[in-house]
Amino acid sequence: MKRIIIIGNSCSGKSTLATLLSQKFAIEHYDLDDYFWKCNKFKKSYSHKRILTNVKNLALKESWVIEGVYSHLVEPILHQADVFIWIDLTKEACLKNLFERDIDPTQLQISRTQSYFERTTGSSKASHQLLWDAFEGC
Repeated sequence: MKRIIIIGNSCSGKSTLATLLSQKFAIEHYDLDDYFWKCNKFKKSYSHKRILTNVKNLALKESWVIEGVYSHLVEPILHQADVFIWIDLTKEACLKNLFERDIDPTQLQISRTQSYFERTTGSSKASHQLLWDAFEGC
């Protein structure tokens, strides 16, 4: 197990699990938020071309744990993963995690966590289901 992808909703535990696996297997952990957003997270993203190039370059490394909510970034590298983990928690569980993690979460954080189940973008439950169905590995 050298290449692991973890997807899921905001506050589903992706970063926590990625950190644990990274430590256990002594492999680097990459959070897709760090490649997607400019310095002020959740306000302005890099260009799609730049993000995709950086993610594809990450996937060329011998080993990694890559985690995030972005299906459109995971899909091009999915075939390079040995293991694919989808953390599929309920809305209530993700919101509970959000309020435990942040004493005073922003309305944007709450909205993004809640809307995961209804939205149709590349960061939705529906898009994660499509990736899960398409993955041919473990």
